[in-house]
Amino acid sequence: MTGLDEQGRPVLAQPLAGMVAVARSDTRQVVQVFSEGYEPHQYREWLLGAVANILGDTLVITSVELRHAGKPG
Repeated sequence: MTGLDEQGRPVLAQPLAGMVAVARSDTRQVVQVFSEGYEPHQYREWLLGAVANILGDTLVITSVELRHAGKPG
């Protein structure tokens, strides 16, 4: 056991060769697991950069809502 999950159940964290996990910074919950070549990016920085390239450099994001697939919004 290397820790406990949200329900207090024991969990084991271990490296998985050739894979990288991306987790939320606030809860450390794993969001997705990718192959080793994946390069994670900061969502806010990527969003601002991508949209600024389309609309111009004066873009400001005031709020973003993330929804999980399969859950009604």
